[in-house]
Amino acid sequence: MIGYCNDREHLALVYEYMSEGALHEHLRGRHYDTTLTWAQRLRIAQESAQGLEYLHKGCNPPLIHRDVKTSNILLNANLEAKIADFGLLKAFNYDDDTHVSTARLVGTHGYIAPEYLTTLQVTNKTDVYSFGVVLLEIVTGQPRILNNPEPSSITKWVQERLSQGNIEGVVDARMHGEHDINTCGKQRALLSSVLSIHRRNGPQ
Repeated sequence: MIGYCNDREHLALVYEYMSEGALHEHLRGRHYDTTLTWAQRLRIAQESAQGLEYLHKGCNPPLIHRDVKTSNILLNANLEAKIADFGLLKAFNYDDDTHVSTARLVGTHGYIAPEYLTTLQVTNKTDVYSFGVVLLEIVTGQPRILNNPEPSSITKWVQERLSQGNIEGVVDARMHGEHDINTCGKQRALLSSVLSIHRRNGPQ
């Protein structure tokens, strides 16, 4: 947020103009024809992670976003990423709380951590799980829920292909011209890290 306007009858918050819209639009929306390079995707992932880390560790009290997804990551003219939409924020005290209990389930299907679905309890790990789904979308270009022909989570879709050693079948086909051994190794390491987090959070 840059500032605010409090002119009696008119109240407004002033934010930076993010001219390139949401990350979702570059992966599968109106900017689909303009392919993000691997370097751009990696930077977007890093900047988004830094924003999430600030909410969890830089704020006092720490904050849980509760709706991390590609449509809530906005890009400016330089494709710099910022996390947006803080309507579901919850404060969290690391010293006193092991979790925050909620009265109802909020978030977006496909990004919600399994333990939150069953307990209605959130922690910073709930956001980390959701961000893991975002990372899978960034690398694969696939939606969080695939219909082929039965609905399947992106986590399961990636797991099946990596178990077959099929990294080429996982990575967004629009990036195939960039591939070399070093890049493929980094992509596999990133995907494996995400899958490891998701396995610890229950079945997909």
